[in-house]
Amino acid sequence: MVKTVNYMNSNPTQFLKGETEAVGWFVTTKKALALVVLAIFTLIFVIVFMYYYGPNRKIIQIQEEGNDIEVILKEGLENKVERDIRLPKNLYPLNYRLKIHPIIDPHSPDNFTYTGEVRITVQCKESTNTIFLNWYNVHIDNQIVVERVTDVIENLLPERITVEGNVTEENNRVNETNLPNFETNNSFTSNRRSFITAVEHAKNIENALKSEKINIAVTDVVKDKDNGKIKIKVKENLALNNNYTIIINFSGKILDNLIGLYKTSYNSTEGEIRWLLTTDFEPIYARRLFPCFDEPHFKASFDLIIARRNNMTTLTNTPLKFSEPMENSTEWTWDYFERTPPMSTYSLAFTISHFVPLKCNTSCPDSIVKIWGPESDIAKGDFALKSAAAIIQYLEVFFDVKYSLPKLDLLAIPNLGQPATENWGLISFRKSSLLFDPNKESVLIKPQIFNVLSRNLIKQWMGNLVSIKWWSEAWLKEGFAMLLSAKIEKDLKPEWDTFNNLPLMEIESSLFEDSLNSSSSIRSKIVDNEQIEQIADSLIYEKGSSLLRMLNNTVSQPVFEDAVRNYIKTFSYKSAGQDEFWATIVKLSENNSNNGTSWNAANLKLIMDSWTKQPGYPENFNVRYEWLNNERFISVDTQEDYSNNSWILVNFKRKGFYRVNYDELNWRMLRKQLEEDHHKIPLPNRAQLLDDSFEQAKMGNLNYSVPFGLTNFLKYNESAYVAWYPALNNLKYIKTIMDYHEYSGIYHTFLIHLIARRFNILGTSPKQRESLNDKFLRLDIINLACQLYYEPCIDWAKAQLKRWIDQKDPDSNNPIHRDYRRIVQCMAIEKGSRREWYFLWDRTYNPNISPEDLNVIYLSLGCTHDPWLINKYLHLSLKGNISLENVPLVWKSLSHPVGLRTGFPFLRLNWNQIYEHYKDIFFVMKVIINEFLSNLATEIDLEDLTQFYKTHQDDLEPFASVMQETVNKIKLRIDWKRRHLESVVGWLNGNVKGR
Repeated sequence: MVKTVNYMNSNPTQFLKGETEAVGWFVTTKKALALVVLAIFTLIFVIVFMYYYGPNRKIIQIQEEGNDIEVILKEGLENKVERDIRLPKNLYPLNYRLKIHPIIDPHSPDNFTYTGEVRITVQCKESTNTIFLNWYNVHIDNQIVVERVTDVIENLLPERITVEGNVTEENNRVNETNLPNFETNNSFTSNRRSFITAVEHAKNIENALKSEKINIAVTDVVKDKDNGKIKIKVKENLALNNNYTIIINFSGKILDNLIGLYKTSYNSTEGEIRWLLTTDFEPIYARRLFPCFDEPHFKASFDLIIARRNNMTTLTNTPLKFSEPMENSTEWTWDYFERTPPMSTYSLAFTISHFVPLKCNTSCPDSIVKIWGPESDIAKGDFALKSAAAIIQYLEVFFDVKYSLPKLDLLAIPNLGQPATENWGLISFRKSSLLFDPNKESVLIKPQIFNVLSRNLIKQWMGNLVSIKWWSEAWLKEGFAMLLSAKIEKDLKPEWDTFNNLPLMEIESSLFEDSLNSSSSIRSKIVDNEQIEQIADSLIYEKGSSLLRMLNNTVSQPVFEDAVRNYIKTFSYKSAGQDEFWATIVKLSENNSNNGTSWNAANLKLIMDSWTKQPGYPENFNVRYEWLNNERFISVDTQEDYSNNSWILVNFKRKGFYRVNYDELNWRMLRKQLEEDHHKIPLPNRAQLLDDSFEQAKMGNLNYSVPFGLTNFLKYNESAYVAWYPALNNLKYIKTIMDYHEYSGIYHTFLIHLIARRFNILGTSPKQRESLNDKFLRLDIINLACQLYYEPCIDWAKAQLKRWIDQKDPDSNNPIHRDYRRIVQCMAIEKGSRREWYFLWDRTYNPNISPEDLNVIYLSLGCTHDPWLINKYLHLSLKGNISLENVPLVWKSLSHPVGLRTGFPFLRLNWNQIYEHYKDIFFVMKVIINEFLSNLATEIDLEDLTQFYKTHQDDLEPFASVMQETVNKIKLRIDWKRRHLESVVGWLNGNVKGR
């Protein structure tokens, strides 16, 4: 029988082995107290140790410091040490003989590497025993050879080229610039004579240097990666006006980072992977391939010799001269190319690929333009090909200077870090910026392609034929490109009436950017190489274009355009900057008194420097004109109505780059005029009134009741897209803030009331023979209506996507109109399930998908409000499932609140991996910082961003200027809430009905 125990009534002594047997460990009271004290001290020690040395110590320290991130960024930028990045001017390059063997061979252990040799012929302008070249992370053979040419050729470079005015440049006075003197025949009837003259001059130099060469011993080679330079010490001084050849062998890896020489691939029609090598050397990436004088004012000719596999094609700036088989290899060929004219290193380019050409036949038989791309896509280049031929012809007449090379190749590159490059004679484009299927109608794609083409073809003259002296002058070529591209569109595409008003939209965008505390001057001092890599931002394009447009209106169009022509002719094959352009205007204005203004070098330079060398713009308060910092005064154009209402309008037709404010009475008069007969106020000024009033209200100079009241005329009277554009932009800005608060509902109602009538008039599908104005306006109205969850828009979007999903072959048949695909896909993804998301993702694997459709899908996938899908999408981009060119689209697509709330933690958790992937790829980092993080809007967001920056300050310091702009935008939203939320909600409560 099993003995049972009643545990409920048991006594603890029952479990002892015996009544008198001791069990356990017995201590005295004193020992027990000592142990307790020891345990307490141990716990305290562990806590203190973890506080000071634990893994979270850095975060705790950051939280305790509590410094304002804007202060940290500002101090960091102000205390930035000026690096020794410039090359001395004691040597000037005359010619590069560049021989490169890039290896594309999957069976070779050296696949995607290259070897090469560069022979740089230089002239000594100042005796020295040190040679400085630009270099970055390229392996160099230590056996560098320096040869002296025994026959001295005198005056290959002119001693002086003097321009009027006091010309200065950061770090160097260049009142007297030593530049190659290539006499050019600018007669319009000459056929590429300037190119031939320049090349013949360079060949004369080579022939003169074919005498005996004497080696000069190299005593030391020092690499300075931080400043991107290499220093070569020689045993004896190089003599003034003597010529020398520097011979360097180099090698390196070919990466896929989209800068310097890089690799990328695409699938052929048979589904095979086709590799190609291509280059992007602007601004300072030529040094990543070979040692060189990598500054824009150092212009020299190039002789290129490039190896390729027999079944591939090599393209460079100039035509092929001849080819020869490579010794000891039946699969490789050496291509020798015609000598280039003198050019900057950033203009150099070459591509090795399986591309095929598209030539202009019957419509433009004399054209020198070809388009190159994958065989499956090349037929889509017809529009770009014909447009390029027309633009080149237009520019030759406008500049009165022939295009200076014998050929122009346009490449459709599958993976490019920017919409296009500006290389001389060989321009690379993203496929979406060059190729277009004429069978698929779109109001957006043709103008975009035409605009990108125009800007980069303009730079064949203003950027290559005439180079900038230094990167602080980049705004000049970029501003000219934007300004003249608008003129080209107006003259060659007059039917694009809406697109011809792009300059007005650019003014609005640049005025906003220039109003930020983080704004810098468009011509600023450059202190390090990171600043050069980040020089190309929207402000130098848009503000530069706006300032040149204002200058054109000020000095008169004939004087301005003649000055552009003289500038091009005077500085062909040389480098110049803004001071040379001002001097050219002064010289012409002295001979042209039609504008009634007498300009001299001093006053024009004084005026224009005030715009280019300081941030901000003039502002008008109650028709009293003064600079924001009270240092400059300006005059303005006005229009008055002295009839019954007596209103005044400043900055007539918006020719000036500044904002205007009025007193309350004048705003009321202008609003009344807009509601009674808005056509009495010119269209540019209708847009200006809306944009300026919203901006003045944002700054606290005006009550928001004024801009909100002005929008009333849009509801019933206005049909012009140019007038709606600034209103919708400013209203959407407020929406991004209101969406974080409980008042978003009433604000959405206000916006729906504003656009509903226009939504119903325009509908959701294009009409036959309607204007581009209506097409553009419909797009923006539908886009906002869906963002506001306007029920007719949501139902339409869902139905459109369902039609596509129901197709038997969705890869071949997409029934959604091309212009509305992003709106439809984004809204359907946001309101749909994972089924819709995966349907779109599967379409990205279609090898025949067009570049523009692929871009739209990537921008739409991020519209989901499912955090799991957002995390998955970001992981896919990080694992290489999305090409580097399209990674920025992933981050751009997450600018909505759910995307930010999910994407920012992902960024923090995966920062080390993200940084290693993209630290050298500025265009990706810029989008993450300035187009993703800049959409954060609350105080908590700012605290999290501050902690993130401080934790990874060493990584993020190179991007401090971009981060500063981001912080400034976030603070503006926080400040807007503090200053305006209550009054705006009060206005909405009093004026919005039917919620």
